[in-house]
Amino acid sequence: MEKILSLKVQKADKNDVGHRVARIDYESMDILTVSRGDVIEITGRDRTVARCKPAFAWEKEKGIIRIDALTRNNAGSEINEPILIRKIRCPKAKKIMIHPAPDVPSGTERYVRDCLEGQPIRFTDKIILPYFEKKLKYLALEPQPFPACVVTKHTKVMMVHY
Repeated sequence: MEKILSLKVQKADKNDVGHRVARIDYESMDILTVSRGDVIEITGRDRTVARCKPAFAWEKEKGIIRIDALTRNNAGSEINEPILIRKIRCPKAKKIMIHPAPDVPSGTERYVRDCLEGQPIRFTDKIILPYFEKKLKYLALEPQPFPACVVTKHTKVMMVHY
């Protein structure tokens, strides 16, 4: 039987920002039968995915999930709101099609793959990557397999311009 938990959203630790990480307490990890590095689906008004990591040892509060602003945005949630999480199977990505923002320079496919390597991605996730003094913005359109997968060094990244 699939296990789903409701947790309260809190800000991510600064070292987790941009790494598609969700930190939860060990009790919650045990309930979901997830281990460090497993992929969880996070559902607010929308859905996204992140790699599960345990909460920091010094953190006493239970029943919370620490995620960064981009993950909160992708999940359609805000700080202090309840969200639902569950463990999901997330295969390796064969291909992802992404739509870049208009100001993104061409030829960034390999850069995107390298930045996202090892990270889970879900259909319609917004992606923001550092690029010198700028931030490059993309929208995940067609991850294969659908709807979520983990980017590897073998994933083909294709740009789709409208």
